[in-house]
Parts: sequence; structure tokens; C-alpha cells
Amino acid sequence: MSMNSLPVASKKALERHKLALTERIRRNFGFKFISLATAILLYFYVQAERNPNVTKPFTTPVLIEHKPDDVEVQADSPKIKVNVSGPRSVMDLLKDGEIHIVADFAGTPVDKVAAQKLRCHYEFIGSAAEHRIELNLDPPEPTRLSVMVYPQRTTQVKVSLHYLREAAAGFRYNAAAVSPPKVKVSGRLDRVDRVESVIVNAVGGEAGASIEGDFLVSARDNKDNPVDGVTLTPSTVHVTIPLVVEPYSKIVSISPNVRDTPQAGFTLYDIQVTPVQVHITGRPTQVDRISTLLTEAISIRDRMEDLEIDVPLVVPEGVTVHTLSDKPLHRVHVRVALKRTGPLPNPTGAPTGADSPQTPVPKP
Repeated sequence: MSMNSLPVASKKALERHKLALTERIRRNFGFKFISLATAILLYFYVQAERNPNVTKPFTTPVLIEHKPDDVEVQADSPKIKVNVSGPRSVMDLLKDGEIHIVADFAGTPVDKVAAQKLRCHYEFIGSAAEHRIELNLDPPEPTRLSVMVYPQRTTQVKVSLHYLREAAAGFRYNAAAVSPPKVKVSGRLDRVDRVESVIVNAVGGEAGASIEGDFLVSARDNKDNPVDGVTLTPSTVHVTIPLVVEPYSKIVSISPNVRDTPQAGFTLYDIQVTPVQVHITGRPTQVDRISTLLTEAISIRDRMEDLEIDVPLVVPEGVTVHTLSDKPLHRVHVRVALKRTGPLPNPTGAPTGADSPQTPVPKP
């Protein structure tokens, strides 16, 4: 065989080999395909039996990121159920809390109370992050989270003082002092807007004593109902309400205290006092016992003529006296008129004149 004939022979041999191989493949091809498909199915079946796919429901917490500190957010569903599927070997490793739903608050308006929908995505930690590619979630992407947005607000409100204003007889409560006079009201905008007033109820201690102490304040709406969910700073205020004597007055008459008798042959004819009536002021229990004020004693012993005198009043301690025009008064003017009723006495015993007719003397 020559050198030129070798390649031709090799080519023919190779072609014969290919034809034989193709013939073998085509021979009983249907049975061979079925056998291959069955083997593949058996492989996956065995693998599935050894490590099957399982589905478990997880309660997934919802986290909100990029939320400002001065905004309160309330979600319709703080936790959402998610069905997670994957190989049993992987699913057995998963724990609650390793799959989160994260809602992004960025760009959400915060100028008023309003309902908003936040874009969400899944977040994986722990075993869920390690085997993320083997897990399937239903739904594949979380739906938007519906939330209510509540901006925060702080304002100052004057404290209104409430207390029992009736004091014991003879006393009254003087002007009250509240420190500080205003408190800060902080909280959600809708709750702070409901606050109509901030009140403090001051309760006294012993009867007849001033009121002083630290008392809790309370936020109220326009119907005087408490407003919950707001913070009052400070939570207490100091209240001082002094108890003072209550001025009590009435009008009484002046009664001159005339004593003794005039000279024989004279009698008391008239008594006049100026002023006739005055205002007296003091404690009710003391003032109510007084109906007439007396003057100091005025003696007319052995007098034979009229008497005009300014005489001090006898005033009980704790009582003050004023005229009806509200001027302080300590003395009154008294005029005592005498009238001759008979002859004057004569040392010799002789009569000094005819007896004068008797005239009745008016009573003071």
C-alpha cells in the first residue's frame, strides 16, 4: 500500500464507524429515550424524597426605616404573614424574625395627619440571608404598607386653677399663685389640638388653713373630658392660696354711757350723740354679738348746766369702727342737756324761788 492511499482508507474507516454508531443510536431509540427520561425522573424523585421542598407560614414583623423622630406612625398591620418555600434542610434552619418586611418612610409628607402608603421590601438575616437563593416567598414582593402619619406638636397652655372657694366663717381665700403659670403640652398633633385647657385641682389640708402644695395638672378638651396620650411638662405645679380674715361689718347705734345725777333741782333733759350710727368691722362671731357701742363713762354728778364733750368709744379688741362715710372713728361728740325742775338748794334753808313746773325728761 502506497503512502497516498493511507488517508483515504482512514477516512473511509471513520465514516463506517460513524454510520455504525448512528445505527446503534437509532436502533430501539424510543426505548432508549424512555429509559433516559425515567432515570432522570427517578433521580429527581429520589432527591425530593431525601430533601423535599416544604412551605411554612411565617409571621413577619414590619420595620419602618427613615422615620423622623418627631413623627408617630401607626401601621394597619404591624405583622404580616408570608409563605416561605424551600428545601426542607434549609427551611429547618429558618427562625422567626429572620425575614423582615421593611417599609421606607423617606419622602412621606409629615405636615398633617394623613393616611399614607409606604413602599416595602424584604430583608433577610441569619440563615435566611445565607440561603436566600433557595427560598421562594409568597407574595414575591410585599405590598405597600398602609399607615397613619401623626406629626408631633408642642405648645404652651396656661394653667387654670380649681379649688373649693368657700372658707370658714370669718375668712376668705386671697389671690392664688400658680408656679409655673404655663405648662408644655406635647404629643400627636390631633391630640394636642383637642386640648382646650390644663387644670389643677388644689385641695386644702386642715380646715381654716391656707392651701399650699404641689398638685398634678390635667389636660382637658372643650367638654372638660381628659385628653389622653399627651405629655405635660412639668406634670405638677405649685399652688399657694393664702387664707385671710374676711372683713365683716354692720351698722350699730352709739349709746352714751351717762352716769350719776345732776345737782338737786335739775334733771336730765336730753342726750344727743354725733354720729348716731357707725360701721363696725371684725369677725362675724364677734360682730354679730354687738348691737350698740357704748362710750366711756360720762359723769354728770352735781352738774347744774349742760355738758358737751368728745368721749372715746368702748370698742372690743379685734373690732374697728368707721363712720357711715368710711372714715375711722375713735371718739364721738356727746351733748347732755339738763333742765331745772325745782328751787336751788340754799345753805340757810330759805327758799330761793317758786317751784318750777315739772317737765318730763325724754329718755335717751
